[in-house]
Amino acid sequence: MLDFSSAPVNAPTAELTDDSDALRQYLISTLETWLPRLIPAGKTHSGEFRAGSVHGDPGGSFSMRLTGQRRGMWMEHATGEGG
Repeated sequence: MLDFSSAPVNAPTAELTDDSDALRQYLISTLETWLPRLIPAGKTHSGEFRAGSVHGDPGGSFSMRLTGQRRGMWMEHATGEGG
């Protein structure tokens, strides 16, 4: 289980609204900031962030694109899930 109770609070540079597109764009634009904190066992290689699973296990089954038009797209190769 992830526990964010002691995580530092980082105020976004732009105020977010209830607009899900704005939230999505903000999260995609700040991937390098929050993704390693969420999955500390992950590694960055060739424009992808890789870990063993979405739970942060070591390995490479989970991947998320960090570059290009597919930035922010993810895949859990073990289960075929992605988005």
